[in-house]
Amino acid sequence: MSTYAIVNNGTVEGPLFTPPSGVSIAQAFPGMTAVDVTSISPQPQAGWTATEANGVWTFAAPVAPTPTNAQAAAALIAQGVTITSTSTPTLNGVYACDPSAQANIDSTMISILANGVFVNGGTTLAWLDLSGSPHVFPSVTEFKGFATAIGEIVAQVDEYAGGVLSSPPSMSVTIP
Repeated sequence: MSTYAIVNNGTVEGPLFTPPSGVSIAQAFPGMTAVDVTSISPQPQAGWTATEANGVWTFAAPVAPTPTNAQAAAALIAQGVTITSTSTPTLNGVYACDPSAQANIDSTMISILANGVFVNGGTTLAWLDLSGSPHVFPSVTEFKGFATAIGEIVAQVDEYAGGVLSSPPSMSVTIP
């Protein structure tokens, strides 16, 4: 049995169709352009372009639109920031930098700046990476480097989203 694509104004419409036994494609879709795509691989799908030249049909998948800088920036924020620490390798990981994570980092930094210690009053702080694994910051100095790095990358992502930067920033950074 043959499989057909219905073509309208150069675009494949709806799902591919195989007429029931005893029914011709012309009977099933009178007045419409039906193209036999049985032997075409990959088979075209709804939304593909269809072009006929000298009786030969060609099909092309739609090209995904290029994301805007703002859309690309949102994807960057969602992937997080890869941190590599030269002094404390146990801090190496991919950390969230979305607005909620930024607020948590900011709150922790406010406490450090006001009190000289972490929010829990301690000298170390466990911080979860994007996968939920904890990493222990051994001092406020390492956390400050981490917070600064995240802040700088997020600022660059914002500049990229706004068109100030022409290319996206690296989402990886090395801290002391």
